[in-house]
Amino acid sequence: MVIGLPVTLAGSLRRRQTDSQQGRRCRNFADAVAAAASSTSLTVFLIDERGTTMEAENMLYASGGRHEDVKRKKDSIAAALILSAYFADPSAAAKVGVPKILRGAGQRKDILQGEILNKSIETG
Repeated sequence: MVIGLPVTLAGSLRRRQTDSQQGRRCRNFADAVAAAASSTSLTVFLIDERGTTMEAENMLYASGGRHEDVKRKKDSIAAALILSAYFADPSAAAKVGVPKILRGAGQRKDILQGEILNKSIETG
């Protein structure tokens, strides 16, 4: 699974302490997904998503898209650009490990129900 991370201009894909508030939310989400998938073969990766929304908007406007269409389709196109960036250079992505706090076997049910995810997002 590939998750886009909004890295700031001064930030780093591999250094959590440089994240914006939205970056912390994305990392917390990625941590919860990795924990929920820890008993499967699913691997979670973070990749820099900087500029993908703007690039998607530019592509849509360049192809003659109307404002309403651009507004409706830009996130889907940006997601495709993020996935394309991963396939173009998988080594640029950061693998997400399962945080120690989420490793307990009894926590899996809570994670799948979204309780830990919600707590992680609220606390940043």
